Amino acid sequence: GDDKDGVGGGLRELVDRFRGNGHDEEAKSWIETGSNREISEPALAEALGEDTIAELTTKTGLSRHELLDRLKTVLPTAVDTLTPEGRLPPASPYTGSPV
Repeated sequence: GDDKDGVGGGLRELVDRFRGNGHDEEAKSWIETGSNREISEPALAEALGEDTIAELTTKTGLSRHELLDRLKTVLPTAVDTLTPEGRLPPASPYTGSPV
């Protein structure tokens, strides 16, 4: 959608998807300080959903396998980097259109 909720909102939505699909421990390890737990390709696919995967393969030109293989490495690191204090950033207060 066009909902511009900033990095915090998008990150929160992503983490919620993992939690909703039974991968809370993996997501929590990426947010908290300490080592990141790995996630399998099937678990990653389940959390992302087929619509998102199809959209990303179209945008990146990668095959489904290549996409998931890269994301399972990049995603935990990215979430870890975006949560240096060991917690999700607050959602942006700027959710409406700029005046």
